[in-house]
Amino acid sequence: MSASEAHPLFEKIIYFIKKNNLANKKNTYIIQLGSSSGRDLDFFLKLFPKLNYISTDVNNEILNFQKSKYNYSNLKYFKCYAENIDECINNFDISKKNIILFSFGSLQYVSPYFLKVFFTKIRRYKKLNLFICDTVSLKFIYSAKKIISEHKANIAFSHRYDEYAKKAKLNIIENKVIAPYKINDKKYSDWGNSYLHLSTTE
Repeated sequence: MSASEAHPLFEKIIYFIKKNNLANKKNTYIIQLGSSSGRDLDFFLKLFPKLNYISTDVNNEILNFQKSKYNYSNLKYFKCYAENIDECINNFDISKKNIILFSFGSLQYVSPYFLKVFFTKIRRYKKLNLFICDTVSLKFIYSAKKIISEHKANIAFSHRYDEYAKKAKLNIIENKVIAPYKINDKKYSDWGNSYLHLSTTE
């Protein structure tokens, strides 16, 4: 399995932007939750230089590192947790803009309570698309357990993101679980990737 097959988020966002003719629309904002090194945003900035970008993280050191490394006039920074994404949107006054919000490996560190808050808050915005690609336990995802989140390791969780979306009455565009490792892989066979694309547009 190729890297793009295991982690389809980047190709899916590119396809979405092109399909909806957003590449040249300056009223479109791409926001990353938990941007870490900033490389993901840098990737999109080089492909779609006319769009607007917002890097969010919970750590000032990470944001300061990005500020010292990247010099884009259309890249802004905001410190916040996922459940406070509304503060970021309000800060930049973009609630009525086209918002592409994405998380690549970050929402697994949000506890179930705050993940529910996050999904409830993004429902407020009428032109928002959320893309998630995150590591999950396949045993949990395919189990008959009624819970929608389970502690995974340290501060990480396996989440059934589609169930959170349904409870928040959001429109699921695509939802799939990817198993990149072979069943006989003793170390990694239980780990897969959950990919979800949802929209607030009715």
